[in-house]
Amino acid sequence: MNITLSNNVLDELDTSRIEHVHPTMQQWFHLRSGKEHYRLLLYLTTQYFNGIKIADIGTYRGASALALAQNPKNKVFSVDLVEHAGIVPKDNITFCVGNLYTDSAIQNNILDSYFIFMDIDHMYTGEMWIYKLLTENNWKGILICDDINLNNNMRKFWKEVSLPKIDVTKYGHATGTGIINFTNDLTFNLK
Repeated sequence: MNITLSNNVLDELDTSRIEHVHPTMQQWFHLRSGKEHYRLLLYLTTQYFNGIKIADIGTYRGASALALAQNPKNKVFSVDLVEHAGIVPKDNITFCVGNLYTDSAIQNNILDSYFIFMDIDHMYTGEMWIYKLLTENNWKGILICDDINLNNNMRKFWKEVSLPKIDVTKYGHATGTGIINFTNDLTFNLK
């Protein structure tokens, strides 16, 4: 599959009909591509991925899970270490509170996904642990990483990724968005 990314196309997406966005996230959810990653997630999961399982690692206020779940044929599994108040459920999202480092059921849900969005503590250790979990289990799919340029820890993580990767910050989040391609089935055309 060849995936084409264009700011013009991303910025034309209608985000006004997306419901259940936490009040503290609404202003961020509708920003243009290159400022926030929500349009990129929405675009990929409505235009290119249909009927797949998606993992959202780092629920926080649930906005990324909501963007990923706008295609009702996709199932989203969203996990965080703590529960956050005010997240409104959606039929195709399963929210889970737990420790993915120690909970094999959570790990299996992540490994059963084809598309993973990771936005966790930005301290390197967790991101690298997840990357190693995927590589050691010969996982196939794409991993989208938020905040790859946020701090030295995240720049170190991104530099140490040895699999094919592409910096898509121009289309994602201003502090850096990267895609790690764990499969040979996908190519990216950047406009």
